[in-house]
Amino acid sequence: MPAPTCKFFPAEIGGPAILRAIRAPLPQLRIVPVGGVTLENAAEYMRSGAAALGIGSALIDQAQLDAGDLSELTRRASAFIAAVRMGRGE
Repeated sequence: MPAPTCKFFPAEIGGPAILRAIRAPLPQLRIVPVGGVTLENAAEYMRSGAAALGIGSALIDQAQLDAGDLSELTRRASAFIAAVRMGRGE
């Protein structure tokens, strides 16, 4: 049976270093950092063993969404996908 997936919130308190420390004795644990994940640290979270990332305000600009402008959301989502791939070594 696979290990459970755990939400790690707020991830910004310990950052990627605490994620590595938690996973060292528990490599089977799937951890999803949420809260404080940014484009600048997304790849590092993935290199640190994150199973996935929870991204909110770093992805969504509510004013642009309210105006119906999805171009910035698309750009940010593409940038996060690239960061995750880089963090996974793809």
